[in-house]
Amino acid sequence: MVAFVAVENGAGVLGFKQRDVLDADGTRLKAFPEVTDKSPWKGQGLDKDDFYKGRFNALNKYKFKDWAQEGLSKDLLQDANANRKIVQKIIVAVKAIPTARVLMCSSVNSMVKYIAKHCADTHATIDTLVVYGHGGTNSMNVGLGRIGCFDMSDRDDSKVLEGRKLLGLEPGGGGKAPRVREIAPGNRADWGACFQSLEPYAEVSPDTDSFHVFLMACSIADDERIKPNESLVKVAKWELKAALGKDVVVAAPKAGVEDEQLMTLVRDLTKYRLEAGGGDFKIGDLEFSSSEA
Repeated sequence: MVAFVAVENGAGVLGFKQRDVLDADGTRLKAFPEVTDKSPWKGQGLDKDDFYKGRFNALNKYKFKDWAQEGLSKDLLQDANANRKIVQKIIVAVKAIPTARVLMCSSVNSMVKYIAKHCADTHATIDTLVVYGHGGTNSMNVGLGRIGCFDMSDRDDSKVLEGRKLLGLEPGGGGKAPRVREIAPGNRADWGACFQSLEPYAEVSPDTDSFHVFLMACSIADDERIKPNESLVKVAKWELKAALGKDVVVAAPKAGVEDEQLMTLVRDLTKYRLEAGGGDFKIGDLEFSSSEA
């Protein structure tokens, strides 16, 4: 059984993909363009891709709630480069853990696709999924970078709808199908359907007789006003149990996540699977909410 650590790649919205699960030594880990590049496609094989060039320029002009005045495209690239450095640290850590692998993904769709392909190609199974990215109260991004921390659910707002199309969340031309880039109670049917492709490869961990998911994004479980049955950790438990056909334990932090807390989790998954299976727990000083509390 393999534990997969999936790290958010906001640059995927712009066409800069890091496809498939990385090899153990990370030799296929690509470099993303720097934020200062005027032509980020140069040397990236995207020079003739008018769709992504158009999206890049449109996102740099798009303003949402007076945020990201430097341009969303630049922010997405900067965030992806920061996460790439975290991936490099994880690769070093998991060299001593042969049952852990790393990937970067720009949507829930690509995350489960890459994991399912790896399991099929290597005859592996998965018992633990760690997802690292940006988040907010009761939601997590998978490919939206920091912009996804704002509420973009109101499709009746023309400005919000414009942003959703630019970020690939709605049909927007170019022959590209919409992507699922958020994990939240409101779109449970969308991401729940994505996870069904992992059902043939999902196994319960021998530590706890459960499949484990750690949503490592800031402050997902920080709001005490959320009714327990409406919390993301509870909703994800039920949705994933239906998708995978296994008992599932989901955990998420109550405050901001630092790189070192992610590394601590990755280095000692057995310990934290057991703790999550017993209810709320801590990694260092950071409190986590468990679906079993």
